[in-house]
Amino acid sequence: MLTVSRLVAVFILLALFDYDYGTTAGRATFFLVFVGAALTDLVDGTLAKKLAAESALGAFIDPLADKALCWVSLWIIWQLCDIAPVARILLVPVYLAIGGYDLVTTGLRYLKSRGFKLEMRTSHLGKVRTANIFVTLGAVFFVEALRSSMSPLLECVATVAFCGAGVWIVYLTYQSGRQYLLTARPWEVLWPSSASAA
Repeated sequence: MLTVSRLVAVFILLALFDYDYGTTAGRATFFLVFVGAALTDLVDGTLAKKLAAESALGAFIDPLADKALCWVSLWIIWQLCDIAPVARILLVPVYLAIGGYDLVTTGLRYLKSRGFKLEMRTSHLGKVRTANIFVTLGAVFFVEALRSSMSPLLECVATVAFCGAGVWIVYLTYQSGRQYLLTARPWEVLWPSSASAA
């Protein structure tokens, strides 16, 4: 249920961005909806375990809901860069790292759903990575909500902090993706003869 609410929140965020993001109240509402959606990711897995409500469908949909929330937020941040297109250059490495990771992990989950025997489990590092992405996105939207009352110096400090967070996210994404691949070892399943020969 919480996973579904996160998916619903994605559409609410898109509507808020289209219709009311230009006002301080609209940006504040957007920030609060994003925080509420991100917090559901912290509790839905724990609740499912405690209530013994885990399912294969839930295990597949939960990361998709995370990715939907993440990518809608990243798309919105890209749109916000219209006022400073040069800023998009700084976003490209982060978007490529997150996009590559998401494509690979979603592809592996799909292969497992088709019967391939892959060892798939979310690592602690993967959870730390996701938490860092959501905290950074939340911080961006928080700064956006306060934009009209921020001094140029504070905006500059926030921009530098976000650049540092982007570098950290790229590093976490690399380490988590490497760990994911070494655990799943898809090459041993897809090409068993070459794996045994090596």
